[in-house]
This record gives sequence, structure tokens and C-alpha cells, in this order.
Amino acid sequence: MKNKKLLYVLIPFTLLIWGMIIYRIFNVVNPTSDFKILDTHQNSKVEEKMTDTFSISANYRDPFLGKIQEKVKPTITQNSTNNVKQKVKKAEEIKVKPNMIYLGLIKSQKNNKQVALVQINGTINNMIIGDKYNGVEITKIYRDSIEIKFGNEKFYLRK
Repeated sequence: MKNKKLLYVLIPFTLLIWGMIIYRIFNVVNPTSDFKILDTHQNSKVEEKMTDTFSISANYRDPFLGKIQEKVKPTITQNSTNNVKQKVKKAEEIKVKPNMIYLGLIKSQKNNKQVALVQINGTINNMIIGDKYNGVEITKIYRDSIEIKFGNEKFYLRK
């Protein structure tokens, strides 16, 4: 008799739990459209561009140099036309360093030739020593890094 009383309690309880599980699965598979998703990017017509106005006014010790850096104020000269021409020339000479990722190394066992996989501005390139792409030249290839020359600047790019 005790087992039958327990059975009468447990069967409705298990049916209730399974009913809740099936109800939740049904709601996930077939959601009701009681709410609307608003796309704020399509509704906004005016885009505001804000400039960064953050600056630190306190002098503090540079953790890399170990000494306090003082702010250098720009000096204004009398010949503003020459300065403008020089600034325009320097701006034309400055090249923007492309986005580069070193993906890995492929090494041939027959002739011991190394090929580096480098992603430059989203395109993956197979490059050997001396190859150039978008002004980027590989000078040395290592297992975990490569030495790159961009313009007059040399630097290492790690995996």
C-alpha cells in the first residue's frame, strides 16, 4: 500500500516535469512574435562623430624610461609657408604600416626552403626571403617570428 501511494504522487510529478521540458523546447523552436527587434542602425539618420578629448595633466614617471617626462610645447616660427610645405611633404612621405599577422612556416624537406605564411591587410601570402608585397619585404624567417622591412624600418613579427 505504501508503494501505491508513492506511485500516485510520483507519476503526476514526472508528467509535470516532462510537460515543462516539452513546453520550453516548443517555445525555443517556434517563438511567438510578441516583440519586435528594432534595428537602431537603420533608424538613425545622423551619425555623430566625437573626438577624443582625454589628456593627462600630471607629470608621472615613465615605466619604460624610468624618468619623468616633461611636456614639450610646440614652437611657432615666423615662416609659416615653409613649415606648411615641409609638413605637406612629410605627410606624403609617411606610409601607413599595413595590418600584418604571421601565420606560420612551411619548410621543404628536400631542398630546405622556407616559406612564411603572412596575412597582410586580410590577404594571405606565401612569401620567401626577399619577396615584397605592399611595401613589406621579408628579410629573415624564423620558426616563431619573421623579420620584416617596411620602408626604412625593420621589425619582428611574432606568431
